[in-house]
Amino acid sequence: MLRSVEITAEVAVTAQGNLLHNLRWERGLELSLDCFLCERTDRTAIFEWGSPTAICTAEPEAGRHRTAARIEALECAIRAERQSLRAVVDSWWSPFIDGKCDAKARPLGSETPVHLTLSYFCRREHRSGTSQVHTGMTTPTTLQCQYCNVALATCEAPPSIRLLS
Repeated sequence: MLRSVEITAEVAVTAQGNLLHNLRWERGLELSLDCFLCERTDRTAIFEWGSPTAICTAEPEAGRHRTAARIEALECAIRAERQSLRAVVDSWWSPFIDGKCDAKARPLGSETPVHLTLSYFCRREHRSGTSQVHTGMTTPTTLQCQYCNVALATCEAPPSIRLLS
């Protein structure tokens, strides 16, 4: 069965964060899903825009492998002092039971954990950095440059996930 979810997130960029750091959304994301290919639940899948499949991180002994999921649509927008991200993720799902932890597989839904990354370049220190926003994070949260401690942006709400099909 094909399941589609829409992921949205927004941050309010500070003047110094924008001027000194060129903050921008990465064109990928990490999503927790139940992989029917390796039959393991709660695997982190790494998605990159333009890639035909996501990568399931699986268990160390099984290694990483392609899985039946991908980013269908990705839109990053800058409006005034706000940067938003909207992604549509498609994932094929089939019922199974995880043999290692005896858990039933679940399709993607509104409770699926997601991690999004913002990249920046600190002009004071001439170094690149990243900051993450994720479901379940305490908000509001101020994202700071790891090098010069300037406030880059404020995340007023965690990313949201909405089931499309």
